[in-house]
Amino acid sequence: MKRTYFLLSVVILLSACSKGSDRKTDRDAPVVTITTPVNDQSFPVGSTMNVTGAVTDAGKIVQVHIHFSSLTSGQLLLDVHRYPGTENYTLAESIQIPSTGEFRLQVIARDNAGNEGRKTVVVNGN
Repeated sequence: MKRTYFLLSVVILLSACSKGSDRKTDRDAPVVTITTPVNDQSFPVGSTMNVTGAVTDAGKIVQVHIHFSSLTSGQLLLDVHRYPGTENYTLAESIQIPSTGEFRLQVIARDNAGNEGRKTVVVNGN
């Protein structure tokens, strides 16, 4: 009987100290801000587009994905993955404009609780 109480106490203690308990209480997605480029901004073909902005979260940002794709063909042209492990992350990427047309820049961030925030900007190559 004493052994059962002891085991039950250990299980309760371990579950109360579980790192996963934070995951259940964090329901806020990371906030993604794209400072540059701005929506509908045009760039000459072959030029470099600087991507700047920030990702913030109350917990840890575990993944930041930067997708750059053609809206004409749907082809994913660039897929960058970053794993900051911090509450704040500064976006600083350079992307070359490959051709004329419309392109989608999407930044997706995921925190340690599995919440996901995203921001999308459409730019033009001319």
